[in-house]
Amino acid sequence: MRLSEARERRDELRDMLSRGLDPSAHRQAESARLRLEAEQARAAAREVRSARRAETQAKKVASEDAKRTVQVVVEEWIEAYRTGWSVQHAHQNWQSLRDHVLPIIGSKPIRSVGTADILTVLQRMLAEGKAETARRVRQRLAGVFQFAVLREYIDRDPVPLVAKEFTKLRAQALKINPTESFACISREELPALCES
Repeated sequence: MRLSEARERRDELRDMLSRGLDPSAHRQAESARLRLEAEQARAAAREVRSARRAETQAKKVASEDAKRTVQVVVEEWIEAYRTGWSVQHAHQNWQSLRDHVLPIIGSKPIRSVGTADILTVLQRMLAEGKAETARRVRQRLAGVFQFAVLREYIDRDPVPLVAKEFTKLRAQALKINPTESFACISREELPALCES
């Protein structure tokens, strides 16, 4: 420190004393204020870094979710369980989901599928008079969504929430379009049936 600066500092301290202020306490208060400002600046910087990390993670999850569509998860589900199924069962699972689910919600990210989407799929099938196929598709969707929950692709399974409503809708559909049983033939008609 130069002599002129030291004299200025001396005059400031004398002025403080003349006003009744303790220079030591003032210096400590100023030091505490500077430490507090520095800590606040560090905390703000940590918060900004944390927000950036969270944003990056959210973008990564969103990107993965966009790629993980219902169709991708259905294919993954079938591939995972195919070895335990017969060829016919695997084909039936794939065919029913391909024909009735994938055209409606296949391109949606699985995380964005809700109960309304599941009901839409099932209601269309019931409207077409396919009550039994709709029941099987609901079971298969339950398997797909349980698979997705177990692999943490989604947080919740929307299919069980639909079950009660679907049961009501299916009962109504069966009243409107009852299933027809084939007529029995008599013993006398049996030989003629076998010949044809």
